[in-house]
Amino acid sequence: MRRIIQQSFFTAILTFAACLSAITQDLDYALTKEKIYIQTSHVFFNQGESVFFKVYVVNAKDQTPTRVSNIVYVELVNPAGNILQKLKYKIEDSYAQGSFDFDETAVGGIYKLRAYTTWMRNENESSFFLKEITLQKNIAPRVLMKLDFPEKGYGAGSEVGADFSMRNLSDEPIRYYNCKFTVSIAGRVIQTDNVRTNAEGKAKIRFNLPAELKSNDGLLNVTVDYDSYTEAISRNIPIVLNNIDLQFMPESGTFISGINTTVAFKALNDNGKAADIKGEIWDSKGNKVTSFESYHMGMGKFAFTPQKGEKYKAKIIAPANIKQQYDLPLASEEGVIMNFSRSNKIIHVRLVSTLERFVRLVGQTKSQRFYSKDLLLLQGENNLEIDEGLFPVGIAEFTLYAPAGLPLAERLLFLNEDRNLQVSMSFDKKKYLPREKVALTIKTLDDSGKPIPANLSLTVMDDKLWSFADDKQDHILSWLLMSSELQGKIEEPQFYFRSDELKAIPALDLVMLTHGYRYFDYIEYVQKEGRLKFMPDQDNILSGVVTDPKGNPVPAKIFLANTNSGGRGMEINTNEDGSFFFSHIEPNTNYYVIAQSLNKTRNISIKILQNGSGYNPQGISQLKPIRPAVEDVGFFERPDGQGRKPVVLAQRVTRPEIILMQKHIWTK
Repeated sequence: MRRIIQQSFFTAILTFAACLSAITQDLDYALTKEKIYIQTSHVFFNQGESVFFKVYVVNAKDQTPTRVSNIVYVELVNPAGNILQKLKYKIEDSYAQGSFDFDETAVGGIYKLRAYTTWMRNENESSFFLKEITLQKNIAPRVLMKLDFPEKGYGAGSEVGADFSMRNLSDEPIRYYNCKFTVSIAGRVIQTDNVRTNAEGKAKIRFNLPAELKSNDGLLNVTVDYDSYTEAISRNIPIVLNNIDLQFMPESGTFISGINTTVAFKALNDNGKAADIKGEIWDSKGNKVTSFESYHMGMGKFAFTPQKGEKYKAKIIAPANIKQQYDLPLASEEGVIMNFSRSNKIIHVRLVSTLERFVRLVGQTKSQRFYSKDLLLLQGENNLEIDEGLFPVGIAEFTLYAPAGLPLAERLLFLNEDRNLQVSMSFDKKKYLPREKVALTIKTLDDSGKPIPANLSLTVMDDKLWSFADDKQDHILSWLLMSSELQGKIEEPQFYFRSDELKAIPALDLVMLTHGYRYFDYIEYVQKEGRLKFMPDQDNILSGVVTDPKGNPVPAKIFLANTNSGGRGMEINTNEDGSFFFSHIEPNTNYYVIAQSLNKTRNISIKILQNGSGYNPQGISQLKPIRPAVEDVGFFERPDGQGRKPVVLAQRVTRPEIILMQKHIWTK
């Protein structure tokens, strides 16, 4: 009999070791996740041309060379969504190089390059790298033109402004030159006019949309007669009709009555594209509280103090004719507000609490902790400063925890955006003849100006076609540091990393406030107790309660014994109300539940409450291998392995004064 119980314990230890192994694998995956970026020779190609590319495979945690995968897969997907080619390359020193050819009969349209490793397939395909390339017959322009709309939302009657610029093939601005522009709505021309460039070769095109709009199909076309050639450029007008998806996101999570905080917002049009708007906030009594306006790509923020018991709505005043109103989130009575700002490499944190409490503020990047501080928050406003230099470049996650580990507020910040690799090129000559050999020197420095080795890719292309392409997809910085870390599609991601754009850094923080929005809107029980009341429903659970003959709950020690494979045992203590819970048990399996009253002479019984799917009312139990108050426990299986006939349990109690209750269970 002792041999059988030893076998049971050995099986339990193996099971526990297997669980630890699975946890270790999960942790290893978190530390060794991979990211991919593809640099292509161009984004515009003709039939019959070759596409050359370089694939970078890095550790997602710190952008260092991967040490996991040695093979990367690259798929070419046609405009219809079918995989035309699947290529496999060996990874050496964290990169691979490849190419493929478009034949002369290839269908024009937008193709996609999709890249991944087998290790990355443990997650959804959203973690794969995706890049669009266009196949069409291209004729290199003789004038380099750019046309863009600085605002991303215009409605009926709105004045539209577009930025236009033109350069010659020597990269010189074409000054004081007349151009013609045409505005079309739903294929019908509504306006034709002229515009003249300034001393920088730039012009501001302005026109008004019709007072009544029934279509968002608008097109602005600019034509130029230059050097005996006619060149043209066109862009879709970002027209917004009556439907705007407007979302409000209080900084760090929620509103609290009477406490001023920052509110971020994001507006999208019918097609899910950014829509720039202007709006107002009104209370339930018909009073205008404040106004707001987009800063970039439909995103913006404003200061707001919600009042107790008040409800607020937002109205959009531009674009015009949008009648929909939008509810702001309701304010809580208790909690913590957490606001952030930055200046001179210092992170300023403002914490406002409705009551005195102990908290812990944790700052981490990609699950690696770089800052942690225990704080006593006084009722009202509390302030502290954090050295930004403690963190690496990229997105940092700041979470405020209650003493029991319950998160109270959370905010993402993008830090140290100026700490980048510095790359410079110099040439042996200023001008070259056709087919003349070019000698160039590439220099790479770290953010402190010290030389550093780098793995680079270099493409030589026709500037005319590159200007024509106007590619605004992710580059290597925006993808590895931002887009791959956040949910949702970020439009024109390169913008946020442009050193020549004054709006880039404030707009990048708006991305953190919107795409990185986190909130915890706890019920009253959680706020008061500092712990969760409900757990997620789980499969393969078993729960119940231990009672005395009168139905009163009895605290007890519970043993769960698996009758398969020689038996496995687990042990927990019930709550004070006699309740117990086991998770991750095997379905369609014979188990014995054995209860030992902590009052050694009290008669008890076991009532099973949940068997199959359900939720854990007491948190996940700490399970450990069974220690035998029962000296010998043997499990004897049915020879045929069929049916639900209870398996006989043989037991010998070593201390007869202890009252044991056993119950046989067939798990569902």
